[in-house]
Amino acid sequence: MSKKTSPKPKQPVPVAIQPHEGAHSPHVLNLRRENTIAQAKDLRLQNRIAAFDERVAEVPDLLKAHSENFAKLIETQKQGWQEGFSSFLSSAATFGKTLKGRLNQKTRHVKGQRSARLYIPIPAIFRHERVGIFFLLLVAITLPVQGLLIYRAVKATEYKVASNMSEGVQHANAFIDALRAQDFTRAKTELAFSLGNIKDLRQTLHAFGPLRLIFPAHIKAKYTALELSELTALSGKQLLTTLLNFKAGTASFSTLLSEASTEISYLSEKMRLIADRQSWKPILSPLKEKLRATEDILTVLTDLSGSREQKKILLVFQNPRELRATGGFAGSLALLTINNGKIDNVEIPSGGSYDVQGQLTLNRISPKPLHLINPRFELQDANWWPDFPTSAKKISELYGATGGPTLDGVIAITAYLGEEILKSAGPITLSGGEKFTAQNFIDQLQNIIARDRETNRKTPKRIITTLFPAVTEKARELTRSNPQTALTILINALYKKDIQIWSRDEETEAALHRLGASGALKEVSGDYLSVITSNVGGGKTDGVIDQNIHHEARITREGTILTTVTLTRTHHGKHGDKLLGIRNYSFVRMYVPKDARLISASGFSIPPSHLFEKPPITLDPDPDIRNEETEARADLASGTRIWNERGKTVFGNWLIVNPGEAVQGKITYEIPLRYLHNTITYALTIEQQAGARSKITSQVSLDPQLQIISGGGEGVWQASGWNFTGVLDKTIANSAILYRL
Repeated sequence: MSKKTSPKPKQPVPVAIQPHEGAHSPHVLNLRRENTIAQAKDLRLQNRIAAFDERVAEVPDLLKAHSENFAKLIETQKQGWQEGFSSFLSSAATFGKTLKGRLNQKTRHVKGQRSARLYIPIPAIFRHERVGIFFLLLVAITLPVQGLLIYRAVKATEYKVASNMSEGVQHANAFIDALRAQDFTRAKTELAFSLGNIKDLRQTLHAFGPLRLIFPAHIKAKYTALELSELTALSGKQLLTTLLNFKAGTASFSTLLSEASTEISYLSEKMRLIADRQSWKPILSPLKEKLRATEDILTVLTDLSGSREQKKILLVFQNPRELRATGGFAGSLALLTINNGKIDNVEIPSGGSYDVQGQLTLNRISPKPLHLINPRFELQDANWWPDFPTSAKKISELYGATGGPTLDGVIAITAYLGEEILKSAGPITLSGGEKFTAQNFIDQLQNIIARDRETNRKTPKRIITTLFPAVTEKARELTRSNPQTALTILINALYKKDIQIWSRDEETEAALHRLGASGALKEVSGDYLSVITSNVGGGKTDGVIDQNIHHEARITREGTILTTVTLTRTHHGKHGDKLLGIRNYSFVRMYVPKDARLISASGFSIPPSHLFEKPPITLDPDPDIRNEETEARADLASGTRIWNERGKTVFGNWLIVNPGEAVQGKITYEIPLRYLHNTITYALTIEQQAGARSKITSQVSLDPQLQIISGGGEGVWQASGWNFTGVLDKTIANSAILYRL
């Protein structure tokens, strides 16, 4: 027996650290006259794009998900097959015996008598007396034989169906177990056995020849299911072959993705043809959606993994303790060079996003609220819009203007992802002795950056250069040891917007949008709300601030929705704490339906005008900012600014809260509704802010003259309306059909 050779140790990914010169622009409000504290910029690392390692463990996960659909298809058909087909065969046997007996009795009387019990339509060509007699005699002789043959074949056929189905399910389950164990050789063997069972089943049914035309509808449906199962199994077999070749080094990563895309596209087209049949639409529509999602995942992987050409991907690490529109302050970066599924190089500036500040050649004016800290639009402030594709394009534009390469993609990651990885994968201890756990991940990172800034202001983020590879390796280990847990973390991170992805490629961006991974604001009809908080000069105080949203909508009989949104922010920081005991300045935006009309706003407080820096004449307006600010108008009573953005109306104003205090801002507005024959279709979508973990209470109340016909979605519908209470870490939605009495 030959000894197994131990695998070669992985070589560390080279990390190029760019030098940094020059001072930083502040992101903590410097009130030279009131409340100055040297602020810690901090940024947490996020991690993990372990998806592009040469092992590319998510491809087995995709294959597993694809194959589980196949196994479930067989599993769910088993009982129906056995019961339905057994019933059909039993009926056929009874028919055969009855027919045989009747024809034996009637054979002597065929010429002169018409049987009331057995009617056989005779074509015109056989109506000549002699031809007709010959035909009827032929039928009389052969039908008893056919009936006898059917009867004798029934039991054997029933046994074959049950046997093949049982064995097929066993092999399908063994196939799934092998995939979970990542034993792809055994998985391929089990899949081949299962495929053989499917083929035997089809041959058994095919032996009925023309009699298949009179199969009951449910038997025909299951025959079609067998066809689909066989197609799925064949696709899985081809994918496994390519995957084994990839692991053996005889197939490239790009070949693996190309083969997977081809097989999934072929299967999707075949399924589309079957699903076009009316009876199959309810059954196959969910499976079609899963296949489309698989196609989209492969499109994204093919593009961002550099399987066709080298890609430059910028990771933006966002700190939710200093909230910004897309998840947090963008103080740390990592530039990945990816080629054929491998990360060839990682560049992590030890000064964070400030390292490129002095190299920025675009002299643009920042959004007006940012004038509180800096009138110049800098890279670290580019994630200003909650619609991530919009912010990502601005990040890419400003990064390119610093002399950086043209980016193929931008991936934003909040520090919460690091917590989730360590929660499942265990703690990390760095070479310097720093220990990171799921409980202290953000605080530890924040404290180390603050400490390093005091000793060397040019390299406060150098901890990221060692922490990022360590967390990435933890994510890889978790993917190999427990792929299901790793996949769950990834899916939850996408739902919560802890990971948001933008691609320059339009096809890939469209796929990301369909997958819900683009971070784009949702384009929905009906009622909508998204509350966006941007910390401007308040340090890391969002980590000690509780944010509560109370949303109350009343649907009137006249056809309007009267809505009040109350935002309460409670500051738990302590005076004297240099990092957390300072005043929080936040610009709050509420995104609502486009046709909303402001009724009132209260509780907001705009910072004194002398605190805002005036843009120097050397700065030019940013075209994206100028368009919005030119169209904006102000509510004279409250100072609330109102503008349109991405098909929505936006209400914007300031909330300022001191340590140990709470503030409350309230917006009231109305939205028109349209009745159709006294019927209203109402839908509400409440979208979360990335990085924010707000608590929300939402209530929709109805006029007494409105009656609910049906209602669904998250939360609870009652006769009086709808309510939901919970943490707003993912989008919630509901809908109802209402009738006006």
